[in-house]
Amino acid sequence: MRITVAGEECDPTLEVPLGDGTDQQDRDVQAVLRHRILRAHDSDLSHSHKNNRNVVTLTVKKNARKTLWFTLATFCAVTSLVATTGVGMLLSLVGVVGTFVLGLLILLVVYGLLILVLTRESPITFYRKYASCMLFAFTLSSSNATMPTTIQYCVNKLGVSPKVASFAIPLGSTINMDGSCVYLAVCSLFLAQMYGVDISGGTLLTLAISVMMLAIGAPGVTGAAFICLSTLVVQLGIPVESVTILMGIDQLLSMLRTTGNTTGDAVGAIVVAKTEGLFDEEMYRNKSL
Repeated sequence: MRITVAGEECDPTLEVPLGDGTDQQDRDVQAVLRHRILRAHDSDLSHSHKNNRNVVTLTVKKNARKTLWFTLATFCAVTSLVATTGVGMLLSLVGVVGTFVLGLLILLVVYGLLILVLTRESPITFYRKYASCMLFAFTLSSSNATMPTTIQYCVNKLGVSPKVASFAIPLGSTINMDGSCVYLAVCSLFLAQMYGVDISGGTLLTLAISVMMLAIGAPGVTGAAFICLSTLVVQLGIPVESVTILMGIDQLLSMLRTTGNTTGDAVGAIVVAKTEGLFDEEMYRNKSL
């Protein structure tokens, strides 16, 4: 980096010759010059950091405006639905959300049992340490956007080797979407019941296989499972326009299923690290981290 001092460009690592090295005046000149150079350098860095903060602030404000419009659009969609179909449909949607939340709670219990059985560690410790990352995933509603934070938590707090975390978590964010599986199953069964489509026997098996394949192939971005749902309902003989009924609550469901997806990625990384001997048990049990 070049820095301008007294109208001339200088290098921060500038060495000022001192003559014979015994003259006190030369040493004072060198000290003053270095002090001015370092002050100019710090001022330049401070200005750069200030610009970066301004960019981040503008980005957050733009995203907040978009979120406001999305919230308004969701409110209008739900209002139109209630006005057209009545309050009974709103209660049905509340039931869908409640069923989905119950499915996620069961999923979290299964994750805890996997940690307890396969790693012989306390699942309570895992959820206590990973709670902040779950909230972060809930906010972003995107597995890919949460991936760097998930890797950081696994490596720095949960004792997973960086080698395992850098491989298992990106792979899991693509194919390990347990939350999306619960979402697709609950919503497709709700729409099938609403349109009078019988789901039993071979159709139920087809539904289970289709849900797993769609969850594996879905990208880890916001709203991907909603698009997969539109493909699934067509396969089950349900009108594709039926998915618009869920549009008003899909953002909330997206945030919830992302939480389940990312939690499954972290659990998978812990189990793999334990089986490969790359798991730091002391870091995992350290409550101060």
